[in-house]
This record gives sequence, C-alpha cells and structure tokens, in this order.
Amino acid sequence: LSTDGINIAEPEDTLAQGNEVEINYNPNSYWTVRANFAQQESIQAKVGAGLLQYLEERQAVWESVIDEDTGLKWFDTQYQGPNYSSARMYLEGNNVGVPLAIAIAQEGMSLPQIRKYRANVSTSYRLSGLSGNKYLRGLSIGGAVRWQDEGAIGYYAVPAVPPETKMTMLDRNRPIFSPATTAYDAFLTYRTKLFKNRIGATFQLKVRDLTEHGHLEAIQAWPDGTGKVYRIVQPRQFLLTATFDL
Repeated sequence: LSTDGINIAEPEDTLAQGNEVEINYNPNSYWTVRANFAQQESIQAKVGAGLLQYLEERQAVWESVIDEDTGLKWFDTQYQGPNYSSARMYLEGNNVGVPLAIAIAQEGMSLPQIRKYRANVSTSYRLSGLSGNKYLRGLSIGGAVRWQDEGAIGYYAVPAVPPETKMTMLDRNRPIFSPATTAYDAFLTYRTKLFKNRIGATFQLKVRDLTEHGHLEAIQAWPDGTGKVYRIVQPRQFLLTATFDL
C-alpha cells in the first residue's frame, strides 16, 4: 500500500517446516550414488494486524472527503477517466484488497506457491574399475537427475455474477500451478598429474540441463490462467573447469 509516495507495509508471520533425507551408497570402491529427498511447507500464520487496523481507521476518512469542484466523493471519482481506477477501485481491487483477502483466508493453510517436494539423485563411476589403461583409469563419468514439485503462480478468478460484469475476486481454493520439472546433468572428469607428477590436475566437462532447449516460463499468472510475468530458462550449458593441487 502506498500513500503520498510512502510505502506502508506490515510483516506477516509464516511458519516453515519440513523434512530431508540424504542417502550415500557405494556399491563398490569405484561407484558412488547420492540421493537427497526433501519435503517442505510454509504455513501462513498471521497477517499483520497493524495494516488491517490502519485500513479500518483510514477508510472513514477517505469516505468523508468531498471534492469541492465536483461535489462528489474523492474516494469514488475516476479523475483520469473511465478507463482508470478510483481510489476505492485501487484499494478494493487486485492491487490491495484481493491479495490481502487471500492472505487472510490462507491463515493456517500451507502456501501452495512453495514447491512441497524435491528430489536429487547423482552418481559417478571411475573407469579404473573397468580398465587399467593409463588414459582411461583417470576418467570418471557421471550424471544427475533433479526434480521439483509443482508450485502456485497465481489464482483463478471467482466467476462474476452476472457473467458480463468484471471478475474482481480471486479464488484461494483454485491456485494456478507451474508444472513439476525434471532436469538432467552429465559430466566427464579426468584426473592426472602434471609437471613430472608434481601437481595434480582435474579437468571436468559438465553438461547442465541436457534436454533443455531454452524457453520462457511463467512465474506469475493472470486470473484466467495465462502468464503475466515470465523468466528465461537457459538452454543446456556446457561447463569446462580445471582445478590444480598446488
């Protein structure tokens, strides 16, 4: 909420909780497997009482102001024309009233925008377990799978009555979800010694997001389910790194 260029904000309490399990497994001395599973949720505990009290106190003042030039309520006048909001429309619409009502309605509920489940599995194998060749024994290959659950990016509107009127409320029971995602990584690592075996060196080629070609992903949605704000998802990346043991 903003008045005279000064933002008025009030913190809200959120209770976060979750569980995490990590597993490390080595089938043999050359092969390693790691897995991580996480479950988390954030519960809307309480909306700031100070903001609600402020709005209640100021409402009576805003309602009482009369424009001396028009004789109409300042609170209801659309000064810039019929295509622009009045102060009441701004306060009670999607800018303040609707998100505030949803926040109040979600007290005690798990917030759907938090991706509840995540899982990661990675593995690597040293080729010295298959061959004693001096070139192959320094090589390791591996990969990873990263998965995350769906997350809410908005809410559908409550159907207007009658239908030809504008939809002004959002339905907190109908979140708009961004789908669950799965990503794949792969890497090739070569470890050797340089300068007459005095300095250890590790070279790694890693491909991140193997199947990703790049796209736009909605992170906020309009009440009809279409995207409102997007982020750029980068295509697969090739990363070459070198580290030295000095």
